[in-house]
Amino acid sequence: MDYFWYCYIFVLGSIIGSFLNVCICRLPKEESIVTGRSHCICCGHPLSFLEMVPILSYVFLGGRCKKCNTHISIQYPLVEALTAVLFVLSTIRFGFTPYAMLLCAFFAVLIVCAGIDIHTMEFPDILHIWIIGISIVHFLLTPSFLIEGLLGFVILSVPMLLLSLATDGFGGGDIKLSAVCGLFLGYKLVLLGFFAACITAAIFGTFLLASRKAAKTNRFAFGPHLAFGFALSALYGTDILHAYLSLF
Repeated sequence: MDYFWYCYIFVLGSIIGSFLNVCICRLPKEESIVTGRSHCICCGHPLSFLEMVPILSYVFLGGRCKKCNTHISIQYPLVEALTAVLFVLSTIRFGFTPYAMLLCAFFAVLIVCAGIDIHTMEFPDILHIWIIGISIVHFLLTPSFLIEGLLGFVILSVPMLLLSLATDGFGGGDIKLSAVCGLFLGYKLVLLGFFAACITAAIFGTFLLASRKAAKTNRFAFGPHLAFGFALSALYGTDILHAYLSLF
């Protein structure tokens, strides 16, 4: 029976992932995410139901618009598949619980943050507000987590802010994202997530330099790395910390 529900959650996650693609495309343009029919961004062709089936439509259309034959970004199926997988992992990890549902909502916002940051190097403030809302629900369900969440809000964001003022090392969006994610995750998991983000960012930066696709003075979006680190920490951070502490 669990497999049936996991499949159901995967399908539901992919549908929500399709909506997240709409958010990624429209929020930076300050367009409505609830009105207006989905269409090809090149020719304006309105998409039919069969052209909007998550993941499968991209495969069957060969990654091209049915009307103008323009290549469709791989972002669309990737976001849909990633959302579906994270939803399933949340359920496997925490069961069919309210916290698992909150985690799915948290991951959805992280995906939108990462997608928008890749394209614009900025985060719309509405995304931070969404995570604050998720955190408030978390506090209502688990009042004992309030202190840990408040510590998480400042323990990473304040040092990032001070470092940014001194060296211009972090963008304002990264600082705000770290603050609100700390509010939801707590101080332990947000620090672990930031550490993971730094590792992946260092690997990515080294790859860009080695392949000569960027110079030392170039900047790249840190948001996707933060999103990855915080998602990893939310899912497996407690186990990682326990395994690390058991070594001593």
